[in-house]
Amino acid sequence: MFALAFLLAYAFSYFGHFGFKDSLTNAIPFCIISSAIAIPSVRNLLPHDKEFVIYESSLSDILGVLIFNFLALNASIELQSFGHFALQLLIILVVSFLATMALSLLLSIIEHHIKFIPIVLLVILIYAVSKIYHLPGLVFILIFGLFIGNLEELKKYKWIEKLKPDELSVEVNKFRELVVEGAFLVRALFFLCLAT
Repeated sequence: MFALAFLLAYAFSYFGHFGFKDSLTNAIPFCIISSAIAIPSVRNLLPHDKEFVIYESSLSDILGVLIFNFLALNASIELQSFGHFALQLLIILVVSFLATMALSLLLSIIEHHIKFIPIVLLVILIYAVSKIYHLPGLVFILIFGLFIGNLEELKKYKWIEKLKPDELSVEVNKFRELVVEGAFLVRALFFLCLAT
């Protein structure tokens, strides 16, 4: 992604006589592998290949958006810009870790028959608040997704035991089914709205 972005930026700059920053900003969207397209298309691949495509496209999306926003929102790229960006990343990493632990705990302890929609709403709320404060909210989505998607690998850590990982795995599978159905509904409504 980075190699292609710099190559395209050089071409835009060389042939279009644009500034390199503007050229790089415009090149990045061409280099992102969209997870919205890649993830639904991997259903019939081998598990190892499926995992690779899911992680690669998700990281491509998130890194692409982070870099694009960094370039687009900073009039000039200087040391202060990198410092501000690093501080934003540090804050969102801490918030993401705490929110992921809290949401996972809620997911494992809520006994009520309505538990998944409040969790989804809390995820959307955390993402929206992070956007209000100009924090890279996609980092939270990535960390939360990586955590609940890799519970089996995390069981070896003692602090995970407090979340009751076996019970949490069952709830995560139900949660995943709900999210897949919800994502399909949103996409279908989007295309229906476009068609009318």
